[in-house]
Amino acid sequence: EFRARELDSSAISQLRANPPATATGSSGSGSGRFGSDLPPSAGANSVAIDTRWAGQQLGRYKVLSVLGQGGMGVVWRGHDDQLRRDVALKILNCSKRGAGRVGSLSTELFMQEARAVAKLQHPGVVSIFEVAEDKGQVFLALELMDGGTLKEYVDQKGPMGPRELFYLMIGPARALALAHDRGVIHRDIKPG
Repeated sequence: EFRARELDSSAISQLRANPPATATGSSGSGSGRFGSDLPPSAGANSVAIDTRWAGQQLGRYKVLSVLGQGGMGVVWRGHDDQLRRDVALKILNCSKRGAGRVGSLSTELFMQEARAVAKLQHPGVVSIFEVAEDKGQVFLALELMDGGTLKEYVDQKGPMGPRELFYLMIGPARALALAHDRGVIHRDIKPG
């Protein structure tokens, strides 16, 4: 069961001091099967990002800075010197077990994602420019979408009314409808 509710800072402090029991009986650290009502501490469940890519060349792209992280990889801002434009580079996570190696299950899932994105042409869906492998590393080159997230927008401008939020969500809802029409289920929609 998942329960969402708004908490002020005193309620968060109280939850950290007296964490509720979770469905698996964990201590409320969020590591139980269903997590808990306790907001995560800074760094909880985080994964270290391999920063060795910064400044490196990957294919025809120069890797510049981290934009974000997902379950399958880290997204970097990159620069395409040939076309003189910035792109998003999604670099597949690698592990000691070879998850990033060509032919692995992770690489096949990564390719499924690339094929799914390539099926969609919509202003609310990033375009995929290239799927490539360089130096043993599999990556996607994608359209770079500047502008930030809904969370960043609310953090900067403050709360928005339902009407404004409704109009902001029309584009993403239409993009999801197109994906569903093409047989693509996203499975990782985030509220932010």
